[in-house]
Amino acid sequence: MGKSNPDLIGAAVVIPLLQSAVTASGAALLTLAICVQLDAVKPFAYALLAGAVIFVMSWLSLTDRFYKTLERDTHPPTRRFRVELAAGRSLQFFDLPADETQLIALANGVLHGATLNELSFTGYGRPFTRAEFRVLRDELVRRGMAEWRSASPAQGVQLTRTGLAVFRYLAASPTFKPGHVLEKY
Repeated sequence: MGKSNPDLIGAAVVIPLLQSAVTASGAALLTLAICVQLDAVKPFAYALLAGAVIFVMSWLSLTDRFYKTLERDTHPPTRRFRVELAAGRSLQFFDLPADETQLIALANGVLHGATLNELSFTGYGRPFTRAEFRVLRDELVRRGMAEWRSASPAQGVQLTRTGLAVFRYLAASPTFKPGHVLEKY
């Protein structure tokens, strides 16, 4: 069960506050050591000033980063790309809830052997947050472009023939433009 909003707000304030206090303490001690070595007048005043400035700057930066991360995790991107599949005389239109770079990275990864699951594509240095990946994965399954590997969602999904055609197109097209029609799948 997830945290309630008051818990998240508390974490958004308390955790960055503690991190800032540790950073500021280190900066103050370093400033004090330098001032003592240089025989500065009022070394404690300089250390206190440096610690206070570092504390405020780091707390504001960390709080802002926390809120941006929270916003990204709870509200996946609203930008969508339209892909059209031509199958004989009928066309399928669907939107993919991700941006161009995310889609290309996902397509390249899957076509080069990565499993289409959260572990492969979410986290630091990867193209998606968990929330973003789950929304995209669910859309792929809903549209028939992917199917669950097993009854356990932990195993991830695998692409269908249609999904494989779309991913091949995305991977082959570094200048992917929404609205292109795929002739075969």
